[in-house]
This record gives sequence, C-alpha cells and structure tokens, in this order.
Amino acid sequence: MDLPVLKYLDILIGLAVVMLMGSVLVTAVTQFVLSVSYARARYLRDGLSSLVQQIDRERLPEKTALYIASRLLRNPLIGRAPSPLGMVFTWIRNRGRLLLGKAELPGVNPADVIQREELVLFLLQWAAGEGLLLSQDEDRYSQQAARRIHKTLEAFAGASRAAAEASIHAFIGHWKDGRWRAWRILPAIWQLIGSSGLGIGSRLASTWRIYRAILDRRLESEAAKIRQSLNAALAQLGVQPDEALKKIRERAVGNERAYPGAAALSWYADAIASTVSAQLLGRVNTWFDNVIARVADNFSLEAKIWSAAAALIIVLSVQLDSLALLRRLETDDKLRALLVEEAQQQSKAYEEAEKKLKEAQ
Repeated sequence: MDLPVLKYLDILIGLAVVMLMGSVLVTAVTQFVLSVSYARARYLRDGLSSLVQQIDRERLPEKTALYIASRLLRNPLIGRAPSPLGMVFTWIRNRGRLLLGKAELPGVNPADVIQREELVLFLLQWAAGEGLLLSQDEDRYSQQAARRIHKTLEAFAGASRAAAEASIHAFIGHWKDGRWRAWRILPAIWQLIGSSGLGIGSRLASTWRIYRAILDRRLESEAAKIRQSLNAALAQLGVQPDEALKKIRERAVGNERAYPGAAALSWYADAIASTVSAQLLGRVNTWFDNVIARVADNFSLEAKIWSAAAALIIVLSVQLDSLALLRRLETDDKLRALLVEEAQQQSKAYEEAEKKLKEAQ
C-alpha cells in the first residue's frame, strides 16, 4: 500500500539531498577562493606585523613589519611546499611585486599557524644572520644576479666581453641603492647594451636580465637593511640575538634532559621566558593570544562574506527554487527515487568511512 506519508518523506529526503549538494558546492567555492588568496595567512601576516611593530614603531614601520611578517611565515620549517597551481600563483604575485618595486617572496606557501615560541625564535635567528630565512636571501638574490650577469655576458666575445662586464657591474653599482623606476632604468640599460652590436632579440633579453640583476642586488641590500633595523630595535630592548639564541638553546637542551617526557614546545617556552629580555616578551608574547583571536575573527568574517556571495551566485545561476523543486519532486517519481537512492548510498559510504576510522584508531 502506497502511504502518502512515505511519499512526503521521500520528497523531504530529495529536497535535503539537493540542498546538501548545493551547500557542498558553496563550501568548495569558498574554500578555493580563501585558499588561492591565502586569506588565513594574510590575516595572520597582518596580525604578526602589528606584533613586530610593538617592538619599535620608529625603526620597524608598517611596510618593514609587513615584510618581516611575510618572511617569518615563509620559513621552510613551518611553511608548505607549493603545489603546481600554487607555483603559478606565486609567479604571478612576484611579477606584480616586481612591477611595484617590491621584494619578491620565496616560493614557499605561507604558514597558516605559528606558535609564539616560533615567532620569537625566527625573529632572533633572522636578526642574528642565521637560519633558513637568511639562506633564502642569499640563494634568491646573490646567486640569481650572478647567473643573469653571466648569461648576459655570454653574448659578448673577446675583448668586448671584459669591457661589457666592467660597464655592467659599474652600472649595477650605480643603480642598486638609488631611487629608481622601471621606466627610467630600462631605457638606460637599453642604451648601455646598444653599443654591443647584438641583435634585437639578444638586446631585449640582455636588457631584461640586467634589470633583474639590478633589482636582485637592490632587494638584497634592502633585506640587509631590514635585518639591521630589526637588530637595532632588539638592541634597544637589551636583546643581542646571537647571545639570546645561545642561551635559549642551552636552556632548552637542559630542559629536555631534565624533563624528557614533556612536550618539546614546553622546553623552548621555558627557555625563552627564562633567558630573553622581559621588554621583548612583554611586547610580543603578552599580546600574542589577543592578536591571534582577532586574526581568527577577521578570517571568519571574510569566510562568511565569501560563503554568502558564493551561495547567492549559485542560487541565481542554477535558479534553485525550493518551492519549484518541491512541486517537481511531488510529480516526478523517477527523480524522487533517484535522489532517495543517492541519499542511501551516501549514508552507507559515511558509515563505512566511520567504521574504518574507528578500526584505524
């Protein structure tokens, strides 16, 4: 006997399946947008930059603090290796930064999470001129500039190569520390290469390589200046980075020997609290939890905005009308049966996945 109540139950199940599929699509679109835009890492960077400014606003202004925070989150110890799609977006982002005269960022996806102990350690390591952050600077700028200059000089032959090398190095030394813009320096490079007798293609390629070499040298000197500013800010608080790191490591190893069963983070937390100047910790650690809470709130707000926008676009594009769907489910037996079957399959798949998870535990 076909009971009406069972038919209505099937209609509700079908409606629930369609709405669930829509919500999954909204979630997927929202997560894609947030992931591509590095939203979580972006808000974390802004929060960390405010903590960095707490150290010394005069020596570490907003732009400098933002750069330091961006570099801290791209430390390979906490950052993520980029996916093929992430490498494409990194390349696009760095091309935009080059056009604006800003420093390129390493090809490491920024971390979404950082512990307060990691923040202090990375700051001290970079200021002391050690660790992976400094290696990124040296690998990215000095070696890249040398490779570009060498590749440019390959087009020259004989005595002209030695003359060209001297001219190029003098040219780079003149421009790397000054105020310049691409539209000013590119014509000057073009004129420098003009006497080489190179073809138009080689001349264009050489002009671009020298421009990038100058930019690499300039950004290398800027990174060094930022480290000097950070060192000066820490010194004002009575912190010598190399000495502080030595004491932290000695205390952390002592904690590990005394409390081998404790978490590694607690070893460093005690070491930092016991050896680093209270002036630095009071400006960074004390405010860390509050700043991270604001970061979470800001990210949550943007996620909600993107979810609402994605839901509105999807509803308007597919014309998802609940009343019209209910009427169709009431009259279309095949569609109703198909959705009920899909719901049963998904429920069974969920139960199997839950069972495997319990067995694995």
